[in-house]
Amino acid sequence: MQHHDVKRLPNGNIIMLVVEKKTYDEAIAAGFNPNMFQPQIITDQAILPDSVVEIQPTGSSGGNVVWAWHVWDHLIQDYDSTKANYGDPAAHPELIDAVGDHTALPEFWNHMNAIDYDPVHDEIALSVRGNSEVWVIDHSTTTAEAASHSGGVRGKGGDLLYRWGNPITYGAGTASNQQYLQQHDVEWIKPGAPGAGDLMCYNNGLGRRTTNASSVNEFIPAVDANGNYSLLPSVVNPTGFNWSHYGDTANPMHSADISGAQRLPNGNTIINTGGTGEFREVTYSGEIVWKYVNPVAHDGPVAQGTEPSADPNTAGETLNSVFRIHKYPPDYPAFIGKTLAPGDYIVQ
Repeated sequence: MQHHDVKRLPNGNIIMLVVEKKTYDEAIAAGFNPNMFQPQIITDQAILPDSVVEIQPTGSSGGNVVWAWHVWDHLIQDYDSTKANYGDPAAHPELIDAVGDHTALPEFWNHMNAIDYDPVHDEIALSVRGNSEVWVIDHSTTTAEAASHSGGVRGKGGDLLYRWGNPITYGAGTASNQQYLQQHDVEWIKPGAPGAGDLMCYNNGLGRRTTNASSVNEFIPAVDANGNYSLLPSVVNPTGFNWSHYGDTANPMHSADISGAQRLPNGNTIINTGGTGEFREVTYSGEIVWKYVNPVAHDGPVAQGTEPSADPNTAGETLNSVFRIHKYPPDYPAFIGKTLAPGDYIVQ
């Protein structure tokens, strides 16, 4: 198993994304259409769906699994009527269509890349790159309830409470309604920052209809003050973003993968264009007030005045790439008792 993101919960436990392995035969038994498989699934006789696991740490390196949620428990499909999960995906947006976005399925199917937690409503947000969607699930369930369609504070078990970004995945729209394009780093904007409660992603922009540029996009989810989401068949809510930042000719912004963004308490947004290791802080009106390029590549600091080398394995990326960044204030608890005085220069 592999994991791709982790978050610490207020109780000290850790939630993480975990990639699971299902055999080809298990996929067929779950109603997947083999005609939709990319060749790698056939070659490896496996598909790799995602799950969320909560770990209670024990000691300095151990831990116990105390809660889990699995994509595999919430599938629907309209290919094989002999299977128990057969149904109309368009009538059940709370379930996950086995054909995803209706393109050929890769082995790493869901490709979740970020997880966030809302401690007020005990809910989890997931960035699902494979679907170009954000999903929200209920964390108040037991593990047994998380595998079912009932239970928890919301009464829906582990079914999706909300999804947004690509309504073609649940039959509520067409490609023209798609908002996210293989995004990364879903985050709830934190209390105390403008837009608190909104969701924001780095929208990598693959296949964008007008340009291949990336963007950072924030939207207001269809949720009430009690954390109850509106998720109805054939409804796309909201219909667009309420804040965005795009690069321009003078300051282009494009990364085909990785990357992220964080809203700061002063209303600015710090952005990591991961593929080229570029950080920028922008105001709400879009003015760039700070910019920094990671000066460290895979083999050490890059010489002053020298551009980072191109990554030979990933087109458009450089060897100083950065998965994600966050900005922390000086009074952040992890800094207590630590020396924060500046040290030597990284690059001379």
